[in-house]
Amino acid sequence: MIQAQPVHWNFPRTLFLFIILIPLFFSITKVNAQAEQQELVEIESLGRGMIANAQWNPDGQSVLVNTDQGAWLYTSSFQVLAHLEDVQLATFSHSGKIIVGSKVNQSQLMIWDTTTYNLIRTINLPLELPIDAIALSPDETKVAVSRYQTVEIYTIDGQQNVFTLSTDSPAVSLAWASEGKWLAIGRVGHVDLVDVEQKEIRNSISIDSGHPIPMWSPDDQSLAILGALTNATRTGIINAIQIWDGLGLHLRLVIQAPTARTLVWSPDGSMLGGETYTERDYGYPKYSLSFWDAQTGAILSTGILNLNKSILSVDWNKNKTEIMIASLDNAVRLYKWPVSDLEPMLTLLGHSGAITGLSWNPNSTQLVSASDDSVVRFWDIDTQQEVKQYEAKAPQALSIAWAPDGKQIAIGTNNSAIPIIDASSEQETQYLGGSEISVFAPGTVSLAWSADSRFLASGTNDATVQIWEVQSSALIQTVDNLNIPVSSLAWFPDARQFAYSGNPAGIWNLSKKTTTWICHKDQLTNTITLSPDGNFLVGSIPNGSTCLWDVRKNELITEKNMYAQKLAWSPDQTRIAALVGTGEGDQNRLEIWNALSLDTLAEINTNTRLSAITWSPDNKYLAAGDDKGKIHIWKRTNP
Repeated sequence: MIQAQPVHWNFPRTLFLFIILIPLFFSITKVNAQAEQQELVEIESLGRGMIANAQWNPDGQSVLVNTDQGAWLYTSSFQVLAHLEDVQLATFSHSGKIIVGSKVNQSQLMIWDTTTYNLIRTINLPLELPIDAIALSPDETKVAVSRYQTVEIYTIDGQQNVFTLSTDSPAVSLAWASEGKWLAIGRVGHVDLVDVEQKEIRNSISIDSGHPIPMWSPDDQSLAILGALTNATRTGIINAIQIWDGLGLHLRLVIQAPTARTLVWSPDGSMLGGETYTERDYGYPKYSLSFWDAQTGAILSTGILNLNKSILSVDWNKNKTEIMIASLDNAVRLYKWPVSDLEPMLTLLGHSGAITGLSWNPNSTQLVSASDDSVVRFWDIDTQQEVKQYEAKAPQALSIAWAPDGKQIAIGTNNSAIPIIDASSEQETQYLGGSEISVFAPGTVSLAWSADSRFLASGTNDATVQIWEVQSSALIQTVDNLNIPVSSLAWFPDARQFAYSGNPAGIWNLSKKTTTWICHKDQLTNTITLSPDGNFLVGSIPNGSTCLWDVRKNELITEKNMYAQKLAWSPDQTRIAALVGTGEGDQNRLEIWNALSLDTLAEINTNTRLSAITWSPDNKYLAAGDDKGKIHIWKRTNP
């Protein structure tokens, strides 16, 4: 029986937020990557059951969620449409006009109309065996069901059994190719490819897994199989994605996916998605959705959040702009796609030491990099080549900053002098602090120009910030006793004050010569980033949290339970790039956060330790340097 369920709200938001944390209850979270903050779509949460999977109606207008309390139908904004009681394995047809499912532990196929949600047909199957998998043919004329060691195909009206196939082991999954001729059967130890027209198995692929999941690419030219596989040395079994040609004759690629339990093709067939995890937070795993290039197997720079529970299903909507995840924490989450609007662009090679600083020229055509190999290199982004270099008269170049007017570049080194070089000729024009080199100098680890290019702030390893009037080379103010090396600085747009990291971090007013504390007055803030409009500031506490601070109200907005080693706010104010430690030796991870909620939008793994990050002024690029001397650049798809 179908019961339409209107949504009624009779409890406060705080109770709702508490309820969604209870594992046996069902919640839906909607995250909009463009929104100013995370949006919880408020729906009735009690009694929805433990989730098995979720899928879009092909028309993009509704959602079907299978649970242990039946199948639930929602609008695309997650308002309840209907409840199919005691139904399992429910699935939309390719047109979205019907739903096919079965009753729990019964040998019946049931078909519903998605316009009225009325039951329109029941197909009684021979033998009292429960149904393990259901698949509708693309033309919606036939339906395949697997029951133990039997696969049966019926016409959708239930009038004809097209054929029955006996298998040597239990069949656990089914998949039709989009042109309808081929049916893939995943069973214990094999994936069989059945020619439906000829009613015979044409090929059988051996799998070391009890529950293989086959899935054809959108164009039917490739078949992906998720399952266990004996590794190359024959010493163990790994979970992997195998990619075969469409007939299953040639193995093209094997992608290791140790924890994946679901598989999805992108709508254009260019990549595959599956689950990965990292052990963090005292050894507890964090699950995320990762994507691989379907041609090369390369890990792509997109990933969705970190979940405490494993991912059960993934599905794109028809317009390819939203992706939906169901997970073992009994939540269905909806994200804008692409979750990360960054795509890999290039890697720049040349430095022999760790990258210590990166800075763009104002028109974003060149990037300048500093390194502890003492060389400053200029890179042309269009040609992707090094165009010139400057060798600092010091063992290490520790920081670098291109002036907003594009005319000069400041270099911080591990001696007392700060060379200012002409951006065109790469010749020194002056030295702030004098040209004398001292081996006992603390070293300049951070630099920041004011927006008018008049002032330069320099942060040192001896916990001091110096303010220079660049044209006259005059030191006009010093802020000291900050207790730790000042690793990050940021000027406000009006050039009357600047923010600095420290113990604690603060905002220095040049005219009043006073400090306003930010985030935590009694704690060390190792890195900061300021929003381009100067209204918000984000700072991170080592081995602790990251705070979002409202500068105008002088108050905390929110905190994220994660430490970032470096932070950078995007020029359009929508994103924050953060370098986050993974606890895996010499690696860290680049995360992209929503700027006004600190929610993680994407993860980018370079399998190295990144040491510097910066956005280009035109918002098109994100650059990061690692401790091996490589510079990685990503291009934004929606700058």
